[in-house]
Amino acid sequence: MIRDNNKEIAEIIYNHLNLPKQIVFENSNSIEYSYNAAGVKLKKTVIEGTATPEVRIEVDYLDGFQYAGEVLNFFPTAEGYVRATPVGNITPGAPPTGYAYSYVYNYTDHLGNVRLSYSMDHLTGKLKILEENHYYPFGLRHGVYDTGGKKDFSRNPGDGIEPEPGLPPVLDYVTRMEYQYKYNGKEFQDELGLGLYDYGWRNYDPALGRWMNMDPLAEKFYPSSTYNYTVNNPILLNDPDGRDWSIKAKKDKDGNWQINITVNAAVVNNSGKEIDLDNYIKEQTAQFNRIFSFEGEGVSITANLNMRAISSEDDVQGSEHLIAIGDSKNFASDVGGHADYGGLRVDINGKFIN
Repeated sequence: MIRDNNKEIAEIIYNHLNLPKQIVFENSNSIEYSYNAAGVKLKKTVIEGTATPEVRIEVDYLDGFQYAGEVLNFFPTAEGYVRATPVGNITPGAPPTGYAYSYVYNYTDHLGNVRLSYSMDHLTGKLKILEENHYYPFGLRHGVYDTGGKKDFSRNPGDGIEPEPGLPPVLDYVTRMEYQYKYNGKEFQDELGLGLYDYGWRNYDPALGRWMNMDPLAEKFYPSSTYNYTVNNPILLNDPDGRDWSIKAKKDKDGNWQINITVNAAVVNNSGKEIDLDNYIKEQTAQFNRIFSFEGEGVSITANLNMRAISSEDDVQGSEHLIAIGDSKNFASDVGGHADYGGLRVDINGKFIN
């Protein structure tokens, strides 16, 4: 994608790694990116030229430590992040003389989506919910909630965490970038209305369920679109860095792995012969569950195949796989069928279905 009229993006310029280095909006606002030789993002510069005077925010990414205006905002921990609040009487434009730190804990689901963020309110001595997130399957958020009502954190410069009592007032001139790692634990870039998740090698639009740039491993998934997300199965799969999808699972409270595999499929009879599709579905479902379900030491896999009969290929819905039973004259006598691996269609020779 080199422009987006819906978001009023006039031009997107890419570097030699097919990563965006500049996004220019129709009103001349822009976002610039810098990377190292391995494609890791090092800096983001947001330029709001329509403001008077011009607003320029530089965000630096240093192995998880995130700075805005050369002031530390936060850094990650195993269970969330630490918010750094600058304190002390310092000269505007100079680094702060110190920080107050608050530990924030993230509750995530099996895909790494941040569902709840909470911390200790130092003024009351009690836990405080900072943010609650609900997502549509492809990552678009329903809204942002707290315990008492809906709250738009994207427009709120603070997250409600106060520094330790007795510390000097927080400097109000320091530019802050709030913690925006949400769906799949990736950074949501909402500056200037961009609305994209940064996965590393690609940028993802949760409103469309599609990537902004082409898959660097496109040759591995040639039957699929180079712009679709997790082969259109965001419930089971996620994408660690924008190149390849993976199955995510979590351990239960006893330390055992719990994995659920669900496949939705539609079957159509294009063979011209009479086939009992209800019986076929019954047999295939039982076989699928028997093959892929597993109970072992420390691992439990539950497999479910949801299959239904359709009268036409046009009746396939959403991310359903299509099982098309075809005329035997279109298949070699010794071939039972073929599949577009990585795609959503499987063709089967009707000759082999009794």
